[in-house]
Amino acid sequence: MTEWQIGHAEAPGGGQILGLGGGKTETRMRTLFETLPLGDGTFCVIMHEAHGTFVSSPEVHVASNFEEGSCEYSEVLAHEQKHIQALRLFHRKNEKKMRAQLRKIAGTIPVIEPVPKNGIEAAQKGLNTYVQSQLDRYFKQAVQDLIKTQQKIDSPEEYARVASKCRKWGEKLGSGKN
Repeated sequence: MTEWQIGHAEAPGGGQILGLGGGKTETRMRTLFETLPLGDGTFCVIMHEAHGTFVSSPEVHVASNFEEGSCEYSEVLAHEQKHIQALRLFHRKNEKKMRAQLRKIAGTIPVIEPVPKNGIEAAQKGLNTYVQSQLDRYFKQAVQDLIKTQQKIDSPEEYARVASKCRKWGEKLGSGKN
């Protein structure tokens, strides 16, 4: 599962988006299976290992209207860095929890009936889907905290604070008002 740009609100009053700070946050899973022949032409398929990875890849984008080094660019960048800090904190707080959740999920993996040789791949896929869907369900719940944090960062007060820091917003945004 991947979440991109989690929790960003639109600019208050339908204003312009001046930057984006966030990035991709996802869970990845790699599994190893053991397939045991039972002697009657069927096979027992067992998920032997499940390795989960919780990845966050922070990214910041500032509107091209703002020249790097300008007051406006610096203020937008500083605001977007708050989103990056929130994403990093979310990752640190949830990394061990995700690992513990994967261990918990491992204890609930269903035992499947023996399958014929041509059913091995489908059985493995089914077990992978089960584990990934359980991990995704947990991830979606955990992400709700990040969404709330990101929305708090995008408050009207924060936007007013950023707007008050520079004099040439109108000029840079093409409205001619400063």
